[in-house]
Amino acid sequence: MKKTSILLISILVSVSIFSQEEDNFLQEFLIGNYSVIGKMVESDDTYFGTMKVDFNNKEFKITRTIKGKTIKANGKIKKTGPEQTQVFVISFTENKVLYEITYLIDTDFDNYGRLTGYRYYKNSETENPGLEALFIKH
Repeated sequence: MKKTSILLISILVSVSIFSQEEDNFLQEFLIGNYSVIGKMVESDDTYFGTMKVDFNNKEFKITRTIKGKTIKANGKIKKTGPEQTQVFVISFTENKVLYEITYLIDTDFDNYGRLTGYRYYKNSETENPGLEALFIKH
């Protein structure tokens, strides 16, 4: 019984440490300056610009500059779907409208971050979501 208890505690500690290391890796992986290309919500209008992702005090802070206008955003990593895939979600207000973008986290051929996602209204239905792709700037 004592050996079983020690084994279970060891497994739980190992899983916790692995999870923490995975979170730290993603936090570091996402930090950087990106080129942005996208399509607006409920429209076929396109845009481009830049986005900077920082991680300070256990929070993602994002600065988006699109068409010369700078907007601050907050971000978080969360798990979604039946396989609990980790995604990067940012929230921001633009022209008095609250938006959210959920990005899939991937890499390019050089193992830099490549994020693609859907842009949608945070508090209402979106029939034609926007699209966005982020490419790390070297």
